Amino acid sequence: MTKLQRKIMGAAATAVLLTAGLGAAPAQAAPEPGRKVFDQPGYTEFTLPQGVDTFTVFLVGGGGGGGGGGIYALTYGTGGGGGGGGAAGIAKCTISGLGSGPKIGVRVGGAGGGGPKGVEGHQYKGTGGSGGYGGGNNGSPGNTNDGGGGGGGGGGGNSAVFTSQASLLGLAGGGGGGGGGGGFAKGVGPRPGGSGGSGAGGGGSSHTHAGLGGAEGLGDRPETIGGHAGGGGGYLCDAPWGISSDGIGAVGGKGGDASNLDSGGGGGRGTLTDLPEEIPATAGQGAPGGVGGTDHKNGELGGNGYVVLTW
Repeated sequence: MTKLQRKIMGAAATAVLLTAGLGAAPAQAAPEPGRKVFDQPGYTEFTLPQGVDTFTVFLVGGGGGGGGGGIYALTYGTGGGGGGGGAAGIAKCTISGLGSGPKIGVRVGGAGGGGPKGVEGHQYKGTGGSGGYGGGNNGSPGNTNDGGGGGGGGGGGNSAVFTSQASLLGLAGGGGGGGGGGGFAKGVGPRPGGSGGSGAGGGGSSHTHAGLGGAEGLGDRPETIGGHAGGGGGYLCDAPWGISSDGIGAVGGKGGDASNLDSGGGGGRGTLTDLPEEIPATAGQGAPGGVGGTDHKNGELGGNGYVVLTW
């Protein structure tokens, strides 16, 4: 083969390669990193950007409300303080296998309401603190027949993420409400407070991963008159067959038991080392109960839940 022939064959091969390259599809660019914050109790549907097939969700449930304080007990010299609400669970779940740009459901759990303080009077049935959005249970009213005892705090709702077919992918349970303090109603004697409401759980049972409500204080003697603490919420990273949801989490701290007039403190939320800065320190915290006695107070409201998606 002559030198000229070799040049001609090389040029032809180069032309074939260039022509083939003109019809090739360009490589798809990787999706830009992003995040989405959900900071209000409620349910939202959200579609991730095209190209995203793996994402991480940080979940904080709603904190439990504190129990209400009981009325000053003239005979025993005290009225029971309300127990503190339990803190919510916290979870970090990394999810894959839903396809590119999937639609998901996001629920943010609400805080449990504080239990009302005891009210004196015959046949005053009272109320308990309201349960938070996302399945939190209401606290029981203080002494259902007469006044005196404080109402139990409401349980916090859970925060969760779902597939578009409503299958659970991850969850952070709500904290339990604190028990109401016992009291002494004039003319009717000692009366118990109300028990706290359980937080919302999930994963096959309404109470799985939920903080338990605190027991009520009894209005008959000082050592039993204070309301008891609500329990902390748990967490779960799980998914149906064919989808992956793996992660870590922390159980919420239990609230504090009340001691006579003094109320119990709220439970502290668990921590994760890389928790997004958008999640405030108050999210998911359990609330203090109300003090008992002459100047008895309502229990306080827990901290709302939070959800942050990253990809």
